[in-house]
Amino acid sequence: MRLNHSNHSGSCRQLRTALWLFLGLLAACQSSQAQPVNPADTEPSGTESHAANVARAIEVIQKSSGVFHYTYTGDNPLKPFDPYTDYLTKREIQDSDVIRDIKALLKENESFEPEYRKRCLPRWTYGIEFRNSAEDSQLVLFSFACATMMLYESKSYRDFEPQKVRLYALLQYEVNQKTSRLLPKP
Repeated sequence: MRLNHSNHSGSCRQLRTALWLFLGLLAACQSSQAQPVNPADTEPSGTESHAANVARAIEVIQKSSGVFHYTYTGDNPLKPFDPYTDYLTKREIQDSDVIRDIKALLKENESFEPEYRKRCLPRWTYGIEFRNSAEDSQLVLFSFACATMMLYESKSYRDFEPQKVRLYALLQYEVNQKTSRLLPKP
């Protein structure tokens, strides 16, 4: 009997995620017995409400490592925005093939130097965050109208014209409900 490794690794990942959620809820319940975080989150009996416990557990889960896909409105590029909070949707990519393909395209782009620089005001529509821990992450923003990406932490811009079509296909069509899970907005 042969095991399908992709299904096996997917179920292990789901089990691991469920375990982290359980541990987060357990930690939130235990800490709520010590003292409430916010007096507004307490019930008349003085204990922390269930909604506050769930919110704290979600916050614990979101600080874990992983690869995250953001979508943005692409609105006014002159208006400042925080890509970590001003997004339309956020998904955790769980399919290792999709993650590998995105990393390969970004690696391929490192050696690309365009002959000229575009004069275009980027409208950010997608973002990919590679998070190793709560303190260590790298966010890459994409503007397909300008074929420009920005490494957010270093504020460096790169042209990705050769990878534009393949990156668009990955970010638009390959990151979906089968390859990722939608995360709630805090």
